[in-house]
Amino acid sequence: SGLQGNQYLLKEKFNKQLKILLAGRLLEDKGIKKYVNLASQMNSDNFKFYLAGELDEGNPKSLTQRDLEDIKNNKFVEYLGYLDLKKELQEYDVLISLSDHEGFSRILLEAVYVGLYCIAYKNSGTEFIENFQNTITVDSKDLELINDEITNVLNTEKSVSLNNREIIIKKYSTKNIANSFNEIYKLDI
Repeated sequence: SGLQGNQYLLKEKFNKQLKILLAGRLLEDKGIKKYVNLASQMNSDNFKFYLAGELDEGNPKSLTQRDLEDIKNNKFVEYLGYLDLKKELQEYDVLISLSDHEGFSRILLEAVYVGLYCIAYKNSGTEFIENFQNTITVDSKDLELINDEITNVLNTEKSVSLNNREIIIKKYSTKNIANSFNEIYKLDI
């Protein structure tokens, strides 16, 4: 599915204390526990870590209720539960994706469009962000590299990329995706 840009509140400026977000279903292979470890390692007044998402109890890879309680009790991560991305994503500064594997990552597309910096493990579903400003993919599953990239964001001049938004509308808008599917269907006839 494409993205309808006019439905999103857009980021205009960055917070002094970087607000770092991981948003997704609370599954083992989404890197939730790694994210909590990262937040604990980076204990600093320069960062605040947030986790948005819900358990997927029908999924065998879902975190358990006990895991969720441990996260809620962790002083380094604030658990948000459900987040209305169209209205609230712009309140954060950095989106992290620690998924081991991913289809085309819609949350990364949304975050790039809204204006967040994005740091993701490199896989087939995240490689597309390499074409945008303020994004990085990391080959290794080493949390130290993610830590370094977050620190780099803190130490760089931060600006929202308007160019990213233009590219996304041209390439990933709902209208353009629908047109692409129509072209494929025409070829099949």
